[in-house]
Amino acid sequence: MKENNKGITLIALVITIVVLLIVSAIAIEGGLEGVKESREEILLSELGTVQHAVIERYTKYKLTKNSELLIGTAIEVDDLDNIDGGWKLTNEEIGTDIEKQYKNLNSNDLKQLGLKAENNKEDEDEYIVNYYTGEVYNVTVKRTKTGVLLYKSIQ
Repeated sequence: MKENNKGITLIALVITIVVLLIVSAIAIEGGLEGVKESREEILLSELGTVQHAVIERYTKYKLTKNSELLIGTAIEVDDLDNIDGGWKLTNEEIGTDIEKQYKNLNSNDLKQLGLKAENNKEDEDEYIVNYYTGEVYNVTVKRTKTGVLLYKSIQ
């Protein structure tokens, strides 16, 4: 008896292609999810890095009493974005005390803190910080894609 083996059947080819499409869709979705998660981890890491630099600057300020170390543009509490849990200080608590003021840090301020390269045009995030309380808030992004608030405090 002779068998007629002339190659792959059309049905087997279609099934193989469908299985490959399903496997590739799963792999692509997993890769995209990984990219999204890594971007969120980067944002949270940057928040911690800015907070560390702010605390370091505040420590130097406390040792030298040089108010030029507390860089940034002063902001009134009433002009701040509302965040979950609220800001730690009120305008009455701040008064005229320069070390307790909320400050906006733009990319130039971040360069002075040693956090941005001179020609880095990519991440132009701005932060609101309070040197006294250690509060840091990413004004540009505000929340990650999963809804995590980009705000951190040490008190």
